Amino acid sequence: MDFRIENDVLQLRYQGERMPCEQWLQQWHLSRPSRSRLFQQRQILIRDQPVLPQTLLQPGDWLTLRIFGPQAVDEKPWDYPLRIVAEDELILAVSKPSGIIVHSDGTGNPHTLAHAVAHYYLQSGQHCSVRPLHRLDEGTSGILLFCKCPFFQPWFDAQMAQKAISRTYLALVEGALPSGFTRTVSQPIGRDRHQAGKMRISATGKPAQTRFEVIRSWPRQRRSLLRCQLKTGRTHQIRVHLASLGHPVVGDRLYGKADAERLMLHSWQCRWQDPLRECVRQISDPPAAEFGLL
Repeated sequence: MDFRIENDVLQLRYQGERMPCEQWLQQWHLSRPSRSRLFQQRQILIRDQPVLPQTLLQPGDWLTLRIFGPQAVDEKPWDYPLRIVAEDELILAVSKPSGIIVHSDGTGNPHTLAHAVAHYYLQSGQHCSVRPLHRLDEGTSGILLFCKCPFFQPWFDAQMAQKAISRTYLALVEGALPSGFTRTVSQPIGRDRHQAGKMRISATGKPAQTRFEVIRSWPRQRRSLLRCQLKTGRTHQIRVHLASLGHPVVGDRLYGKADAERLMLHSWQCRWQDPLRECVRQISDPPAAEFGLL
């Protein structure tokens, strides 16, 4: 896709079939109120003229989209050193430390990853709202994606829902498993009615699938390092599935035992489609030394 971004304005060459602008915006998964707002505020133009919902887009048209303007800061900035894994006009990928929650849990905690990202935006002169695309448990470390442009947020949300955004984790688990051993667990997950905040394998739960592969094993320490590929994205999915196999994540106080200072689960790699450059982006975040991979 031919495009350029200058002065908070996206210009792109339309390359599809003839269709009304309203229909084209639906392909970006924008809600009806969002589409109406774009037309009312004259944020889409062709040859310097604002378009209407019924305006026919022609192959080769250059569209001007005023979609990168300043956004309201929705989190109080927290001066915390972030490690940036990758960043472009649409996506910010940060390395989340273990022990920090992604966003407020309703207690008014001002020290979340979202607050740290708000500070990063402020310090780097970016006027963006904080928009995480997914979550990581408090104890889990590694890659977490934020969308920087509200126009593209619904598209990325749809990609996440369709599992088009691939996420791979590393887990240090209890038990010595043979190197190269693989296993796919397809067990539904639901809430544990007897303990708040806990999930369990449940016949009435939501479908969940995780693929595990042993990368390395330490027989004397009776521990193994696993590559975990999410096929679905349920709460605590990797932790619940591993515990169901009898190999809970080391340091998992909820599904295993408190045998480490932290939960030994790390969001290691992430891959997604760049909607503007029409290419696949892949990034990785090396784990801490205690995972034994370094």
